[in-house]
Amino acid sequence: MMQLAARYYHQPDLAEKILGPQINPQQIFQEPQVMARLQAGQLDASSAYKNAARSAWVAVLSLPPEINLGSASMEKEYQQASVKLNGKAHQPSPLVFYAAVLKHTPQPKLASRFVAWLQGSEARQILSHYHYDDPGDDKPLVP
Repeated sequence: MMQLAARYYHQPDLAEKILGPQINPQQIFQEPQVMARLQAGQLDASSAYKNAARSAWVAVLSLPPEINLGSASMEKEYQQASVKLNGKAHQPSPLVFYAAVLKHTPQPKLASRFVAWLQGSEARQILSHYHYDDPGDDKPLVP
């Protein structure tokens, strides 16, 4: 995310200035620790899933789609970032939740109804209440 921000804001050294080296053990915490440390004032900021931060009543700064890894339509742009682990480069994928009817599901009609319901206004209201973004212009996967 920070590499994408450096590109977006035209500041090539932004990630290094803020985070230091790519792998920085002083800044790596398990997910539950991050929210607890933010709430206790032990951290100034962190990247996190918006729904987790909002559920913990932590203030959120929304990032542009070019940075936030939340748009399936921007996958190629996200792949410009990478991290090297054990000598192998890894690129991010969009952080998108999908729902689909499984091929050999025992109740395909019910599964289809559920997936259709997820696309409706009632489900979108519920998901929004729990701080999940609307899919916006992202297109559904086609089998």
